[in-house]
Amino acid sequence: MQHHFEIEDAKKYGIEKAILIENFRFWITKNKANKNNVHDDRVWTFNSAVAYTKLFPYWNRQKISRLLRELEDEGVLTSGNYNKHPYDRTKWYSLNEKSLVKNLTMENKELNKTESESEQPIPDINSDSKPDKKNVYTEEFETFWKDYPRRVNKAGAFKCWKARIKEKVDIDTLMLCLKNYKARLTADGTEFKFTMHPTTFLNKDLRFEDFLEVEEEQTGTYIDKNGAQFVDGVKTGHWDGSRFIPGRIQEAE
Repeated sequence: MQHHFEIEDAKKYGIEKAILIENFRFWITKNKANKNNVHDDRVWTFNSAVAYTKLFPYWNRQKISRLLRELEDEGVLTSGNYNKHPYDRTKWYSLNEKSLVKNLTMENKELNKTESESEQPIPDINSDSKPDKKNVYTEEFETFWKDYPRRVNKAGAFKCWKARIKEKVDIDTLMLCLKNYKARLTADGTEFKFTMHPTTFLNKDLRFEDFLEVEEEQTGTYIDKNGAQFVDGVKTGHWDGSRFIPGRIQEAE
């Protein structure tokens, strides 16, 4: 996979934002040609937070969020929500300047054959919080539920659990990630109110995969892969680019 940017975009907004702009330019140009994702006289594109980190593996989620927010503040992007369900928080983006969207045709075979496998909002699911009488919780899920540090919305969590099992996610993997997540909560001293809901942990963004590996204990001052700074194992803040922000990183729900 290669990432490109326009020199003029880089001169005006910086290289990192120019890379993001080029990604939006590609998908909005493609959607415009195919007449897809057209709302309120604009052409839009969307992706989940996890999808962006996979598209741009050299940035963490916090940095991507900051770059997107700054592009909105600078008037390059406009955000919206055209999802089918109110609980779907997938964010949609449109480029504000028409000059940023290239006047390309779909005769370009590479553009035509490229598929957006990750560009999907939350699928249709039954939002009923009460499980069906025939929908009995499995023994494996009950074990997970009893061990989860913040037990809310059991029915919703079970729906997410079943969806992951249907996707061939191994139960042992889910339990290992839960064990590692609990260890991370203890090590970070995370307050209960900042603990992920089980539906967040198990949802389609695969948040549990963030805890597949156990980070080795370190002494002294160090920075982990997400930009969090620790002193003798205690989180003291995190780095956002060259700026240090004291305090814990709060998990979004």
